[in-house]
Amino acid sequence: MTPMRLNNRRFALFAAVILSSVSSLPSVTVADEGAISTRPPGVQGPMGGFLPPPGFYGQESLYIYQGKADAAPFEGKAQLNVKLLMVVNLLQGTYVASPEILGGNIGFSATIPVGYARLKGDLGIGPFNFSNSRSDFDIGDFALTPLIGWHLGDFHLTASVTGTIPSGSYQKSNVVNVSLNRFAVDPTVGATWFEPKSLIELSAVAGYTVNFENPATHYDSGNSLHIDLAAIKHFESGFAFGAVAYGEFQLTDDTGSGATLGSFRGRAIGVGPMASYNVAIGDVKFNGYVRYYHEVETRNRFSGDTGFVGASFKF
Repeated sequence: MTPMRLNNRRFALFAAVILSSVSSLPSVTVADEGAISTRPPGVQGPMGGFLPPPGFYGQESLYIYQGKADAAPFEGKAQLNVKLLMVVNLLQGTYVASPEILGGNIGFSATIPVGYARLKGDLGIGPFNFSNSRSDFDIGDFALTPLIGWHLGDFHLTASVTGTIPSGSYQKSNVVNVSLNRFAVDPTVGATWFEPKSLIELSAVAGYTVNFENPATHYDSGNSLHIDLAAIKHFESGFAFGAVAYGEFQLTDDTGSGATLGSFRGRAIGVGPMASYNVAIGDVKFNGYVRYYHEVETRNRFSGDTGFVGASFKF
């Protein structure tokens, strides 16, 4: 047998063990196809209800997620340890118009993700131990968002609808893809209370993601409620420090002929700190930020840590 055929058979065995193991263990990632949301948990939060003044804005965010699924038995002997790493750059452009509609300013944003994803697992059967990994570096799925915002004294409100369009390179044969190859619609509302004297901010963002079937796999991921929270103290120097949290709660089952492992619902809750700094360079205003979340509870998803590092600016 040639080395190439031996490697192919080894990886086929590895993939079969993954499917066999996750079907019997609730702690292993099974909910949502790939256990990945079209909207990264925690992507909003700070100033989530505040729509900036009219103009053009840009934002560059590096989304980093590292998680793992618990070890799982296979026919009473095999041990499976699956780890996921995602590093995705989110490039977003936003335009806020001057005319008001329904008492608020309207805007539109577009997001282009480009990133890297890697799935790695270790398989042991008796005295044998194999390690396999697969990765993907590609463009993800575009997101388009019309939005409207209101300013009511110290309170600020936004409403938006994000549409995710399968536009990245997706290969059904790949174990992991940056593109999820499914349409999604995500109506979202945000609220921010910011008191100018104390410089204290409280923000909350809530939305409901409606997923559509992946036509390549006929897997229809369930719909999810997502919540992002932030409590932040701002300082006149431009620095800000605070706490952030997110929750992702799948409310309907995975369905479709591709959901061969059954109907599952996922859940993830993450909490952590944040810091940001505002600075003006000439006529351009920058806001740099970093946020970290540790997942304190998960179900039917990977369990790990999320990070965002980025900057926003006004043209």
